[in-house]
Amino acid sequence: MIADLPMYDWPGVRAANDALWAEVTRRLDEAGIEAPRALARAGEPREIWRDPDLLLSQTCGMPYVAGHCGAAVLVGRPDYGLEGANEGTYRSAIVVRRGDESQPLLQMQGCRVAINEPASYSGHIALRAHLADLRDGTQTPFFSAVIQSGRHIGSARLVAEGKADLAALDWVAWELLLLHEPGVAERLAVIDRTAKAPALPFVTAPGMARHRRALARALDQAARSLPPVTGVPRAAFPTDDGDYDATRDVVRRAHREPFAPDSPEIPALAAK
Repeated sequence: MIADLPMYDWPGVRAANDALWAEVTRRLDEAGIEAPRALARAGEPREIWRDPDLLLSQTCGMPYVAGHCGAAVLVGRPDYGLEGANEGTYRSAIVVRRGDESQPLLQMQGCRVAINEPASYSGHIALRAHLADLRDGTQTPFFSAVIQSGRHIGSARLVAEGKADLAALDWVAWELLLLHEPGVAERLAVIDRTAKAPALPFVTAPGMARHRRALARALDQAARSLPPVTGVPRAAFPTDDGDYDATRDVVRRAHREPFAPDSPEIPALAAK
């Protein structure tokens, strides 16, 4: 059996994630549900999301609606208690180098954008849909180049170092940067934000679906019982597939935005 919380498991957050999981397992024990004693912290996320022995993990809304999680079943959505990530929703912070923040986003056409990966909702799709809404049907690419960094912290560093001009960062990642990477964060400024979207969902394997309500309840109770730590949920709300229709709509809007001459391909939506 596998449990993993890979989305915000930064070194400075791991102890708090371990404390959260200990509280979750205690409640699952009381409910008569077997659970691993420790988080896995090993393996590729896409393999873990598809593992038939998965009790609990967390994914991004984009991999979920693109089918990268296989038949994984939704458990719940987190509340991180942050201005840009609360009540089961989150958004992206659009950042530039400090000193460039006086320039409105739409006046930055021709700049270079850093994205973590094409399948990232917060680092690519949300920004692309945001531009599609602002530019309403234009056929001209907005950015001159796209640089793929692999991680939100990588995108932030590219902007801070002047190797890219703009990036969209998951709001929880932005708050973690402020706390744990101040040397990077202090060189950045937020100039805009994307619309709210359903937060990164917790999932379980189809064979564990009978436990989804108990898992959601244990997550919520455990999160509410612990002192608040940035990057660790403070509550968890039940969710279902219909909540992620909002994510699917954003993906469709993102297709309208030409973005850049070397635009990465937007992952296709899986059939519902």
